[in-house]
Amino acid sequence: MKIKVSNGLKFTGHAFWMGLLVLLIASFSPMPIYIFIAKYNWITVTITFVVYAAEVWLLYLVYQNYIGKNHVTITELKAPIGIRQLVIVVVGAVVMLALASCYTWLIDRGQLGQPENAHLIETMMGQHKFGMSLAAIVFGPMCEELIFRGFFLNSLLKNYQDQRSYQISAVIISSLLFGFLHSGSDWQALIYYSSLGAVLAVVYLKSGRDIRASISTHILSNLVILLLG
Repeated sequence: MKIKVSNGLKFTGHAFWMGLLVLLIASFSPMPIYIFIAKYNWITVTITFVVYAAEVWLLYLVYQNYIGKNHVTITELKAPIGIRQLVIVVVGAVVMLALASCYTWLIDRGQLGQPENAHLIETMMGQHKFGMSLAAIVFGPMCEELIFRGFFLNSLLKNYQDQRSYQISAVIISSLLFGFLHSGSDWQALIYYSSLGAVLAVVYLKSGRDIRASISTHILSNLVILLLG
């Protein structure tokens, strides 16, 4: 019993401090878009995505370094993509799109309020459609998956990889943090975005910790949402 309590306290403390670190990193992750927001032309857009590409590469190096040092078993990038991964990606994207449709439907019916950041996002999309679309479809998902699923989720499970209760706790914590980053103080949006985060966490774990699967699911769902929006 004492061992379980001790492990629980260690897990909670680790989750708290790592959560603060991840929130700090994730908060700065979308900063490249402010390059083309300041002055929108092909030069600033190019610079933005060069910086974004460098950020993705840096996050991937951090992810690989952490995995290697802590001997975490993952699916490598060079591994062949199987039918299982493809099915998981499609199912995950369908679930995310279903959640997005329900959320939008409830907003349209007046059951839920508009997210606090909805107007800002619409304005930015209207003024910088190409740049914002590319960030939302490609670079944003890649950065967020490396941060939340690749790094944070694995860090929570570092010493508890095969224990179901800790896996569930890690999915919930990482999802709530993902939801908070996207919603702030809007609790309705927090529930929605946390649900999306939970789907992505499950996709990552069920695919054999294949970061390609969660990135693909995230990209696919964002792409469809933007096309239908």
